Amino acid sequence: MNITSNINNWDGYLVKKYNSVKEMLLNRNFFTHTIRFCNKCEQEKPHLKLFLYKYFGHDGYIDSCKIPLLLFDIYSNNRLILEYYLKEKNFKNELIVFLNEFYNWTIEVISKRINLTNYSSINEILFEIKINQKFLIIFHNMLSHVLKNILNFNENEVK
Repeated sequence: MNITSNINNWDGYLVKKYNSVKEMLLNRNFFTHTIRFCNKCEQEKPHLKLFLYKYFGHDGYIDSCKIPLLLFDIYSNNRLILEYYLKEKNFKNELIVFLNEFYNWTIEVISKRINLTNYSSINEILFEIKINQKFLIIFHNMLSHVLKNILNFNENEVK
């Protein structure tokens, strides 16, 4: 069931008003962005669909809202949620594949946001480009930090 089918212009809301990774990861618009990606995976990416149902499946649906919370846990290096998932042998590698696809899809979505013919002035275009730039810097910061923390995590520490 696609619960986000009625959301319009979500990508415009995604990129606005973030000043930190924490603010982005815990914002409902990022949750919506994650849900939309998971819906796409469910329809078009069988290998990611299996990953999502395996780790985030709940009573026949994918609980996509767990993903931003997991990313926040990894980013913050709390590792409480991560340790739960790392009990599964292949989770780390499967998560990295998922994050790679999520990253590529996010970049594609953001790059399609600006249509130069939709703006009446160069200032409007520059403003939108700066908003995209700020979001992408925060998004890249989050992803690089998450990947670093995943790769540096010693699986022998899992209880």
